Amino acid sequence: MASGPTHNHILSTEELYVCKQDGNATDCLSCDRTFDAVCSGIHISFSLLFSLVLLMLGCCTQLKHYSLKILVPYRGHNFKWIVTALLSFTLLCAVGEGVLTDLSVNSKTRPLMYVPQAAALLCSVISLVYYHHMEYWNRPKLAWLSLLYWTCAVSIEVVRLLNFVEEVRFDFTILKLNVIIICISIYTLLVLFDLYILWTKVFRYSNDKKEYTADFKKTNMFYLYNFNSLLSKSMFSTLNWLFVLGHKRPLEVTDLGCLPEDFSCKKIYRKFEDAYEAEKERANKLHKTPSLWRVYLKAYGSIIFISVFIKIVADTFMFIPPLAVGGIVSYATKIYYNEEHATAKECHMTVQEFFSNGFVLIVVMFLAVVIRGILVQYGGHMLDWVTIYSRTAIQAATYEKSLRLSTWMSSNGGMTTGQITNHMSVDAMALHWLSQSHLWLWAVPYQVFGLLALLYVKMGVSALIGSSLLIITFPVQLKLTNTISRLQDTLLKISDSRLKKIKELLQGMKLLKLYGWEEMFCSAIEVVREKQMKSTMKVGASMIAMRVTSDTSYFMIYHLSRSRCPNGGLYDEYTCFATTSTSSSRPNQNYTTSDNAGENYGTFTSDTSLNDSLDNRVPEHIALKITDGIFSWDHDGTVPTLRDINCEIHVGSLVMIIGLVGSGKSSLLSAILGEMSTIHGSVQFTREKSRVSYVPQKAWLQNATLRDNILFGQEFDLKRYNAVIEACALQPDIDILPAGDMTEIGERGINLSGGQKHRVSVARAIYSKTDVVMLDDPLAALDVHVGSHVLEKGIMDMLVREGRTVILVTHQLQNLNYANKVILMEGGRLSQEGDLNEIRARDPVLFATWQETIRVLTESEMESDTDDHFVSDTEKERVDLYQQISKIETRETKGSDGALIEEEERERGSVSWRVYLAYAKAIKYYRVILILLLSTAQAAALILSNFWLSAWSELGVDTANKTQDEFDEESSFYRRGYTILSLVFFALTVAVFTTLILSGISAAKRLHLALLRNIIHAPLRFFDTTPIGRILNRFSNDTQLIDQKLWTTWMSLLYTGFLCLSALVVNAIVTPVFMIAVVPLIVIYYIVQKYFVETSRELQRLESITRSPFLAHFSETLGGLPVIRAYRDERRFKKRLLETIDTNNVVQMYVLSSYRWLTVRLEILGGFVILLAGLGSLLSCILADLQPSLVGLAITFALSICGQLNWMVRMVAECEMAMNAVERVVHYSQIPIEEYRGVYSPPADWPNRGHIRFENVSVRYAPDLDPVLEDVSINITPGEKVGICGRTGSGKSSLTLALFRIIDTFKGRITIDGIDISHVSLLTLRSRLVIIPQDPVLFAGTIRFNLDPYCSKSDEELWEALEIAQLREVVASLDNKLDSYVSEDGDNFSVGQRQLFCLARAFLRNAKILIMDEATASVDMETDAILQNVISVAFAHRTVITIAHRIASIIDSDSVLVLSEGKVMEYGSPSTLQNQEGSAFASLLKKRL
Repeated sequence: MASGPTHNHILSTEELYVCKQDGNATDCLSCDRTFDAVCSGIHISFSLLFSLVLLMLGCCTQLKHYSLKILVPYRGHNFKWIVTALLSFTLLCAVGEGVLTDLSVNSKTRPLMYVPQAAALLCSVISLVYYHHMEYWNRPKLAWLSLLYWTCAVSIEVVRLLNFVEEVRFDFTILKLNVIIICISIYTLLVLFDLYILWTKVFRYSNDKKEYTADFKKTNMFYLYNFNSLLSKSMFSTLNWLFVLGHKRPLEVTDLGCLPEDFSCKKIYRKFEDAYEAEKERANKLHKTPSLWRVYLKAYGSIIFISVFIKIVADTFMFIPPLAVGGIVSYATKIYYNEEHATAKECHMTVQEFFSNGFVLIVVMFLAVVIRGILVQYGGHMLDWVTIYSRTAIQAATYEKSLRLSTWMSSNGGMTTGQITNHMSVDAMALHWLSQSHLWLWAVPYQVFGLLALLYVKMGVSALIGSSLLIITFPVQLKLTNTISRLQDTLLKISDSRLKKIKELLQGMKLLKLYGWEEMFCSAIEVVREKQMKSTMKVGASMIAMRVTSDTSYFMIYHLSRSRCPNGGLYDEYTCFATTSTSSSRPNQNYTTSDNAGENYGTFTSDTSLNDSLDNRVPEHIALKITDGIFSWDHDGTVPTLRDINCEIHVGSLVMIIGLVGSGKSSLLSAILGEMSTIHGSVQFTREKSRVSYVPQKAWLQNATLRDNILFGQEFDLKRYNAVIEACALQPDIDILPAGDMTEIGERGINLSGGQKHRVSVARAIYSKTDVVMLDDPLAALDVHVGSHVLEKGIMDMLVREGRTVILVTHQLQNLNYANKVILMEGGRLSQEGDLNEIRARDPVLFATWQETIRVLTESEMESDTDDHFVSDTEKERVDLYQQISKIETRETKGSDGALIEEEERERGSVSWRVYLAYAKAIKYYRVILILLLSTAQAAALILSNFWLSAWSELGVDTANKTQDEFDEESSFYRRGYTILSLVFFALTVAVFTTLILSGISAAKRLHLALLRNIIHAPLRFFDTTPIGRILNRFSNDTQLIDQKLWTTWMSLLYTGFLCLSALVVNAIVTPVFMIAVVPLIVIYYIVQKYFVETSRELQRLESITRSPFLAHFSETLGGLPVIRAYRDERRFKKRLLETIDTNNVVQMYVLSSYRWLTVRLEILGGFVILLAGLGSLLSCILADLQPSLVGLAITFALSICGQLNWMVRMVAECEMAMNAVERVVHYSQIPIEEYRGVYSPPADWPNRGHIRFENVSVRYAPDLDPVLEDVSINITPGEKVGICGRTGSGKSSLTLALFRIIDTFKGRITIDGIDISHVSLLTLRSRLVIIPQDPVLFAGTIRFNLDPYCSKSDEELWEALEIAQLREVVASLDNKLDSYVSEDGDNFSVGQRQLFCLARAFLRNAKILIMDEATASVDMETDAILQNVISVAFAHRTVITIAHRIASIIDSDSVLVLSEGKVMEYGSPSTLQNQEGSAFASLLKKRL
């Protein structure tokens, strides 16, 4: 083997200046020292002058007080920085050329060979600082000095060029000549730039700040990326304050401020809408459907193009390190083996000679890595903007579209809430990821084919083997991509169905718990989830197949050269593209479809303007006119819902609409509001009296304060507000609330009862200064006293007296005497119309029937009026509200903000190790160990294969002492070993990938199951204090992250982690000194990642928290669309949504920017790793006899550790942020649940008698609360009918809830048929009892499913139950009879019909114990009378407990229970109590008589 090299070989003879003639080299290199000294003096003088000017202005003028952090860039700012950076690089090359020349040629140092260039380099850097302050202070006149310098610099270089050309003439292969020409060009450009600044800013003054006026008005705008220099933007230094603050304490949303105006949701959506209108116009001309892709490109195509261009430029720098490694190895080989070189024939160093020097190549490689890292992040951040733009635009567009969504589309299942919510969350996030993949979609093919070209140039035909495999496997991958796209489409549809079922489960949780149906609904969701997991597994299998084909095609390429192909690059990005493009097509379908077959939907038109052509035909005294109206819910339906509707409603009149259940009363209001399709005829309003307020039959409230719900966007008028509160009898309820009317009520008013919600809804309508007020039977939910109060004080004294037109749907015939007009609906037609006198004249029999009903109702009212001990509905509601407040006040101090909804939980600090342990448990511990073992084996195989390859490469260097046979034998040995090691590495890579996919999907399945099961078993008060949107966020976004992203993040982390470990091991073996040099960099790495992880972790949590409000607002809006449209309040609701999206966007922008901040710094640190590794290995080769192949191996692994360590730190942070989703899911998987298990299994027919005993029972809502029932002892015999009454807070509702074990019985016991209910499992107990609640609940599905979800009843039994509930004719008239579809919440049936379905459901339960809670509140009097008779017969042999609302409801009971302050005051038969002296019940009856 050749002897080691000496220090004299640090530079080869190829890199020396040699004389053009055979004279002395020193004479050839002689130059004008005076000229170089003058040049150096000029550059140094201007450097000092620049510094002095900045010092004087900054310290001796008013600018020293200038503390703004905003810099408004001049036009051409980026051009200035880029050109000056090119100048600096050129001058750096000149300095290097001078240094190498001085070291190689001269016997003693001649600084003037490089000092002028170094002085020019220093001055160019200082000039940038000077220019930065010129912009920052906005002092354009400072450009005079820089203009003078650039002019001098041009002059110097021109003189230098003339001297050089005179010496050697033009030869562009000479480095020095190229440097001079480039410097002249750049200096000239800088002269022109300063002239432009002086012309635009001094001679023709223009103020660039005018473009940012709106931004400068924002005092809390801390995102200053666009208001800084190019260097600051490239380094993302405007975020430094954020990471310092995040290191000190957990971040809050208020710390982040707001974004510039360009990122406001309003502006983003306006730009998107303009692009969509242009695309719509184009599509209409071509008779095509508008393409959302074209809209997307039209709106953001320019930014995408620029970012892709920057990415491609950056990837061009990626080709430099592989080439540089080859050059460094060649240089080390020549040094190591003392190879002789031909004597150069040129006088000056050529470009090739300069860039073949190993040390120059190391510096070039360092700069290439750093520049590429900066460019990638700079261009990537531009795509971050597109990410924000596209997601925001789609969410705003989806919301805008939803505001015009037809009621029929939402109620018949055509567009469910779950589907629309998916558009807002899942699909919008898919577009988010698609925007991020644009760079890679174009860059990866460029990288692949560029590297293949380099391989071909280097290796020739052998490189085509890998290329051919790539071409062969590409169609296979394309086919697999299409397969993944189809599977993803199926997956998203299943996800829609799952979310729909979960939302329905959450909304109906109270009924499900009372009926013991939660397990059944949970099983239905699990079935859908199982389908989703099977589809996910198929996607995973396809991804494994893509990985195998990808690795197969890259296998040859990867091991033919040390230049790394992006392994799996096409696979990863095309898979991502397939997934996101599938999701993006869904909002495209949603956004481009019509609202309702081309009609505007809602009151009047979508822009809330009136049709002028109709107004002129409506006289001023008529508020509303319907002419020949035929209306249908389904636009394409053949049977109209309403027909032959003709009526006029005068201004200021009170119109009451009556009729049987299902006769079309609510539909008539919907037709007037425009919620139904008008098949024929017209609905006309007069323009002067056209403003509408609407109270739906099912009250809708917002998650806001009570006052805000009443004001509903109107200005606060204290006098009017107090009058409305009094008119709606709300003051006693407000007095109970912790912050009065400023108390926040729950989502959908969940903390209020039905009557309270209706009174708030009526108060909203009365307070609004509208012309027409439509009330859809709000009085049905109120007791007689309060209902009469609202009618007289609210409707008559305020609405009618103010001259407002009132349309009231009601079943309370006793109020008809107030009406100016009565409309009777029968079978979808207007049967009777007129005042009472007109109707009496036309139909005396009908009027007589009404009179009799009115007489009975009036008698009931008189009974209630005399009741001292009887509690009204309203009083009951108030005690329930008081109990709700008490429950919450025990957990949180009663605050002035009055929030009843608890703040969303937020962990602080790092993700707990328990969360990682929970995820490992979900994966299974043995699989975790297997993955770690496989990853370790993979890393070991990689290290061995690379060392093997290094040894193999040295085989062909020294062949002088070997025969050909020996050489061939050794080559065959190395080839076999390398092939085996490569195959092992390939197999282990696929094994790790496969194991991680299967484990990740398995873990996702288990976590979702644990979350679902824990949620359904949570106590009812959890749902009272937790918005549905917050829970849905766990089942949508968090679940999606766990399903699709978390395991890929872990896979990247493991791969990069073990690869970095491998690189450190290799470098430690090759150059041990490298470890000493790299320790400081590792410390810096640790500090950077620590700051980043601490900040980004909190940002991710804030992002999750700020995402919930706009999803909750969106869900809330969907539930109140008819109300919002009736009030024509779409604009305010849209503004509110935009505000919530803006808040989320602030956090999202900081999350994305934080990644860029991290990566730029890690790329720079990675460049220093490469620099240290290159210098260390090359010096080791020169000084310590290190083999050239090991030099290449060390630098190659240093290159890998650069990229991979950056990626690893990012993956550590991203993994922790993704684990935040697991943290949130695990948190809800561990909330306290009800005790479902029992110690005793009762007989199958239990209870078979209905005997109930309360033995010294004490009940409380929470362990730290006072009892609401205390020492209650009663005995209810089998078949007994018991009525319960008492004052407010007496404990009536608590008694029934204790029977279902909804609340805690901490003392005594309750037995049913002799069995202690605390010993029976909850599901068994609740499934053996039956309750008919006041608020009817139906689920999406068939009528059969809603009546008999277990399918245990025959059709005959179902029809019998429907006949008892007076619904047989309604169901029989439907096309599919019992299998007819029931929409979400039963919206395709009236509220009265829904209540009748609940009655039928109770009849089918056939339980021995029935609890009734105002079960017929929403049905008309005629139907109610029939039902009361039917109930008395059907439940004759069952135990019935009735919570009394009128004395008539319990006067015929077998026993009456009177409660007072949670204790039994009286209990006995009505006759016994009547004869008992001092009896409260007797006193009541005496007053009645």
